[in-house]
Amino acid sequence: MIYISEDESAALVTHELAFEAAREALVAAASGQSWVFPAVIGRTQEASNTFSIKSGSSDDLTGVKIGSFWSGNPARGLPRHNSTIVLLDQNTGRLRAVIEAGKVNAYRTAAADAVAADLLARKQAKVLAIFGAGNQAGFEVRALARIRAIESVLV
Repeated sequence: MIYISEDESAALVTHELAFEAAREALVAAASGQSWVFPAVIGRTQEASNTFSIKSGSSDDLTGVKIGSFWSGNPARGLPRHNSTIVLLDQNTGRLRAVIEAGKVNAYRTAAADAVAADLLARKQAKVLAIFGAGNQAGFEVRALARIRAIESVLV
């Protein structure tokens, strides 16, 4: 079983890697080479703490991503958002990997948006509108600036 810490996974990911992986994953899902299952959303006894469970499967792996938002974490010196990925061997159901992936998930979200924008936005688009200025906004701007010559960002 492989364990990859948050620091290790964050050091491995780049916008380019995330973009290519997101493109491959979206093509695989659209062509029936992988499957995505309905998400489950939950709350803890502290109503501001939420989590989601998202899962998918391919020929090689089955994966579950647990995304969490713990509102009090900044007071503990921890980020509000976190993600943990659990990968299972498709043939045996045995645990293959656990990956702490808070930053990886931020890259993934931005990369999926960039793939969609690359296919749907005008090639000459130079203005980017971002709704919100939280942690994710910077990832979005950098990912989209890779695919378009952005001259202006509206927040």
